Amino acid sequence: MRSFSVSGINTYLSCPRKFYFTNVEHLPQDREEQSKRFGLSNIIHAALADYHAGAGGDWSLLDAALSAHWDPHLFSDSRHAADSYHKARWMLWESFSHISSGNPVRFAYSFEHPFAGSRLRGRIDRIDESNGSLVVIDYALGAHKPVHGDWGLQIYAAAVAKIFQKSVAAVRIIQLGELDGIHEIVAEDARRIEGDVSRLCATMEADKEFAPKPERHCLFCSYATICDAAWRDEARRTVPGGKRPNELFRLFCAVEILMNAGDSMAAFRRCVDASIRQLHSSAASFWLDEHPVSDDVRRILETGTETEGEIALENETVRLLPGTSIIVPIASCCIALFPEQVSRTAAEILGRSLRIALDRVLNYQAAAVDGLTGLFRRELCTRELESTRDRKRTVIIADIDRFKTINDTYGHDAGDAAIRLVARILREQSGGVAYRLGGEEFVLLTPDDDMEFAAAQAEGIRLSIEKTPFVFFDKEISLTASLGVASSCGREDPEETLKRADQALYRAKQSGRNRVERAPTAPAET
Repeated sequence: MRSFSVSGINTYLSCPRKFYFTNVEHLPQDREEQSKRFGLSNIIHAALADYHAGAGGDWSLLDAALSAHWDPHLFSDSRHAADSYHKARWMLWESFSHISSGNPVRFAYSFEHPFAGSRLRGRIDRIDESNGSLVVIDYALGAHKPVHGDWGLQIYAAAVAKIFQKSVAAVRIIQLGELDGIHEIVAEDARRIEGDVSRLCATMEADKEFAPKPERHCLFCSYATICDAAWRDEARRTVPGGKRPNELFRLFCAVEILMNAGDSMAAFRRCVDASIRQLHSSAASFWLDEHPVSDDVRRILETGTETEGEIALENETVRLLPGTSIIVPIASCCIALFPEQVSRTAAEILGRSLRIALDRVLNYQAAAVDGLTGLFRRELCTRELESTRDRKRTVIIADIDRFKTINDTYGHDAGDAAIRLVARILREQSGGVAYRLGGEEFVLLTPDDDMEFAAAQAEGIRLSIEKTPFVFFDKEISLTASLGVASSCGREDPEETLKRADQALYRAKQSGRNRVERAPTAPAET
């Protein structure tokens, strides 16, 4: 029994040729995959699932779930991650009254169930029970855009009615971030929907031509480079041998992914793994900081040239074996392995692109990142404040208490270790970008003016520093920090916000250290 999905049906209805590329040839969809890696949707839906798994509750539970699932390395750079965190938090807060109401009986419900003579695969955000019937709920980011008259949602409603043997009264779309973001449609007759889907599935099964539906959307389709309907020049409709340039399309998508490699090595690694799989689904990468390498593999890295063979992990060592795959070294940190179905030319082009992308990330790191802590340098903090002076923001300044005493008593190596520990705690904070101002002083910039949230975050940083054991050469050293918090007001000059946070830090020092002080709100502009 063949399985199908609502997204596949909607793709077929918009363009059978696109359905063919996606579901039959299984060509990559670069823009959709890109949005999965760098978007908010997966994180927000995971947080909502955890919130419902805990039987709901107050806002703090959902807020904690979002923080627990947050991974800044999924975003292209630190500023993007911080902006996205506060955007996600705001969207969930605005819609919390809708999220917390109702009586959920299922959430994050994935299924594959007999339906319409086939097997329907799907995932439903939430199913509520109300007055003996069910309500299917979909969490949507942004404005609701009906697709084919909401028919896809009607299919889900019909499937739920069949699975649970209960009537479905309505499908409700909760638009996250909208105060009045409720869009509701009445569920249609489940048997009629199933009959319509059955006839459409039979048509799709029998379709051997998958004729395109050329419209203006062809200009923006991911498959425009390989679809005959998107070509306007008759002479270029085919390539020699009658084959479409699928590998060229894959290579283009792979290189495009590298353009979003970001400013951190963690984000770069994700992009490398995604780009090589874009060229071929069975391609693999071996990161050499995780395992030692044999002498023959080291020679490949030193020469930097592509060769044929296989790479395998034997006794925790990366070794070279005979084979027909293409081995592509990426500087000294990684090896990409492509099956023989990939042309050597495509593998070499992608390998060169990977090395260029790595150089760009390393050069950025050398110029922008403090060598001791891994935090951004003071110069970037100043540049960020200048370039975003019209934005709301909160500034948290942290300073290690009695740092000179640590240096004088235990030596400068102990002082450096203390600085690295505090930097690690700041770097792990969601929704902010951390900088080292100099010496033992740090700043965390958040793109939001929520003083309550920033003060709570500063208190969490203070507690983490106080409670994290700091041991240097078997000596446990007391380590605390004082923090000052200030939020922008109106069109206040960012340097003034920074100055008010520094003054709050000074008061924290004068009041006994190891505490958080808030700056008073700046006078509003007249």
